[in-house]
Amino acid sequence: MVWERRDGKENKVDPIVWINWKHDFGKELADRIEDMDLDLSSKSLAELWSDYSNYDVRRLNEVPFIISQSAEFFVPHQTSYGKINTPFVLNATTGTGEVDRGLKAAGIELLVTNEMDPYFAEAARKELKKDGIKLVPLRKLRPGKNIGFTDFWWQGFINGFGDSNFDVVTCLGNSLTYVFGEEQQLECLKGFYEVLRSGGKLIIDERNYPMLLKGSYNFTMPVYKGYSKVVPSFPFVSDKVVVIQIEKKQDYKKAHILMYPFKEGEMRGLLENAGFRDIKVFGDYKATYDPKQAEFITYTARK
Repeated sequence: MVWERRDGKENKVDPIVWINWKHDFGKELADRIEDMDLDLSSKSLAELWSDYSNYDVRRLNEVPFIISQSAEFFVPHQTSYGKINTPFVLNATTGTGEVDRGLKAAGIELLVTNEMDPYFAEAARKELKKDGIKLVPLRKLRPGKNIGFTDFWWQGFINGFGDSNFDVVTCLGNSLTYVFGEEQQLECLKGFYEVLRSGGKLIIDERNYPMLLKGSYNFTMPVYKGYSKVVPSFPFVSDKVVVIQIEKKQDYKKAHILMYPFKEGEMRGLLENAGFRDIKVFGDYKATYDPKQAEFITYTARK
């Protein structure tokens, strides 16, 4: 479906974001969202994302969680890029680089990060430069300070990475939510599955959509994102699509994202259908949590 504005104006979106609208929501829903005059440009979003995806917040909460869930892979082992003593990690969602920066600070020796959007990739380079880290092509990747960079579609990971045999694949930042349609979502998860070693782990998350759809979701626990410089809100919520707005407090710049709201048990079912086993669920990185209070739900799943 190619969604054209009724008023003839040019859509403020980039091709990478526009993939969401290949899923046919129907004219009525598309018209309602169009009337909101959203800025879905990935350029606008990338300009605000570093403040939202706050490094100081994520290094204190998300990065320690990844490290703790990867503890079994902190052993000497050989990879096609050299011998390492820490997990071989693929971050499927670079974003603006905060997680990659945190993983390197935590001592991960061999890290590959993947970002399909050029605006986000450029923002990530600037973020990583703060610690003297460079993004390099896979052919130049070696254990050490720098990070391997790719821009593969998730569905095509096996074609891009071949038999890389990652110990851990992360898909965080509520990223699978950008993919609409069960078939497409499943293909992405299978892409993650294929590049993991036998026994490797996927770490993936989602917002607490069941509570959001019930009208009970709020940003009360900033364990995941930074809210000091930006204000997130949900100007549109339905069981087919959710719109999140990120607004900068200083100059009121806004950017929007279209998200698919996973229903209760839906992510777990997708993981199982993709072939994953030993699936564990956490609320705000805790094994014991109140489903009504958690802001984000995180899953670990084994190949």
